[in-house]
Amino acid sequence: MFSMDDSLLIARGGFQHECGIKIWNTKTGELKLSIPTHSLDARAIALSPNGEFLVFNKSSDSLSLLQLRSGQISTRFTAKDRFPQTLTISPDSKTLLLGSDGFHDMHMGDDYEKTLLLWRMDDTVPQLELTGHDSDVKTSAFSPDGALIVCGLQNGSVPLWDARTGDLIRIDVNRTSRIRAAAFSVDGESVLTIDAEGVVCKWNSERGHLLSTSHCDGAIGMAAAIHSGEDLIAISETYTGIINFNSAATGKTIKSISIAEEKTPSEQENSSEEETENTASEIEIRQLAFSQYANFLLARTQEEISLIDTKTGASLKRYKTDSQPYTFVAFSQDERQFAASLNNAQTVLVWKTNSQELPIKLLVTDPNYPHHMMFSNDGMYLAVAYHYGPMRIWNLREKKIEQLLEPEASSLAYSCDGNYLATSDIHGIINIWDTKTYSLVLKLNTAFEARYEMLQWSSSRKYLLGLTRDGAIAVWNIPELRK
Repeated sequence: MFSMDDSLLIARGGFQHECGIKIWNTKTGELKLSIPTHSLDARAIALSPNGEFLVFNKSSDSLSLLQLRSGQISTRFTAKDRFPQTLTISPDSKTLLLGSDGFHDMHMGDDYEKTLLLWRMDDTVPQLELTGHDSDVKTSAFSPDGALIVCGLQNGSVPLWDARTGDLIRIDVNRTSRIRAAAFSVDGESVLTIDAEGVVCKWNSERGHLLSTSHCDGAIGMAAAIHSGEDLIAISETYTGIINFNSAATGKTIKSISIAEEKTPSEQENSSEEETENTASEIEIRQLAFSQYANFLLARTQEEISLIDTKTGASLKRYKTDSQPYTFVAFSQDERQFAASLNNAQTVLVWKTNSQELPIKLLVTDPNYPHHMMFSNDGMYLAVAYHYGPMRIWNLREKKIEQLLEPEASSLAYSCDGNYLATSDIHGIINIWDTKTYSLVLKLNTAFEARYEMLQWSSSRKYLLGLTRDGAIAVWNIPELRK
C-alpha cells in the first residue's frame, strides 16, 4: 500500500524466510524501516487515512501501532482468541475495525473466534462487537462519513452495519468468482473487471470503491477481453467456439460469432450429427485480444489463431500450427502487426495484419520458451518474456535481439507514451525500465510471491494495474518518473 502522499510504499509478508513489514521511500527506493513479526500468519495491516500511523498484528493475538514520523512502535490492543485477517481504520482515523476468522489450530490446540471488533484509537479495549454474520471476514470498509461498515465474507455475502451502534442493517449477497479480465477506463480513473460468472464491476482506480456492476448474457468460458474505449467485452463460451460481444456498461450481448470452420454442403452431408458435436466440443478458446482501436480481435486456441473483423464478425484469416501449440497472441499499437508464441519451440511468429506474406520468425537457440509479449508503440520492437531466461527486446526490422533484460519476466507492458516498460518477475517484483537506455528506473516489491499474468498502464502513467494468476487485482500508484 502507499502512504497518503505517495512518498512511502508499505508491504508485509515473507521476505526470504523473514516475516515482517517493510517501508520504502518511493522516490529513492531506499528501505526506511523493517519490522519483524512472529509469523507469516500475522498478516493484517492498515494505514490511517490521515497518514500518521500504521496498525498491524505483530503476532496472532496482539495489535501494534507504528507512528510513521517517529518510527515509534507500541503494542496498543490485545486480540486474544482472535485471528486478525482484516484491519480497517475509519475516515477520521479515530476508530479501528478488526475482522477475524474462526477456526481450530490443530498444531497449537487453540480455538479462534470468528468476529468483528471496533476500537477507539485512544482506548485499549473493544468498544463494540459486530454480530449477525455467518462466514469468515475477507475484506471490510467504512463509508466515507464513517457511519456504516461493509464487509465481504467468504461465502459471498456482504453485510452492512451501523458503525455507531453495531446494529446489523442488512446482508447483500454478491456471488463473485475468479477475475477473467481487467482494464482501465480511457481516463484511467476506473478499472473494469469481469469474473468467471460474467459479473462486470467498475471500480474507482485510486480508492478501490465499487462504482457499478452488471452481468453479461450468455455462458462464460476460459477467455475474455475488455476494450473500455469502445465499451466492449469479448467473452468465449465453453467448448463451443462461440464469442459473444457484450456491452461493458449493461452486460447485454450485442452480437455473437463462431470461429468454427463452416463445412461445405458435401462435408455436412457426409458427417454425422455425433461427429459435428464432437468437433464443436473440441474448440476451446484460450485467449482473446483486442487491437488498439477494437477493429480486430484475435482468438487463440491451442491449434489455431483467428483474426476477426469486429465490425462484421467475419474471420479474416486463420493460422493453424502443425507443430507446437500457440501460447500467447498480441497486437501492435497501430494494428498493422500481430505476434504469437509457440509452446516449447523457442519461437515467436510476427504477421502483418493486411498481408498474405509469411510471418517473421524470431528464434532463440537456448532452451528458453516465449510466453508473453508486447509491441513497442512505434511497432519497431517486440518485447518477449521467456520461461527460464531473460526477456529479449527484438528489433523487427533487423530481426535481431536489441537488448537482454534480467530477471525472467512473467508479464510486461509498455506505458502509453512508450517511454517506459514495466515487467513483473516470477516472484511479483515489478521493474520499470527506461526504453531509451534500458536502465532500471524503479523497482516495486509487492512483498508477496504473486505471479502477475497481466500488467497494464493507465493513459496518464499514474497507475499500473496487475492481474495475478489466482485472479486478484493490484493497482499501484506510480510516483513521477523522470522525463
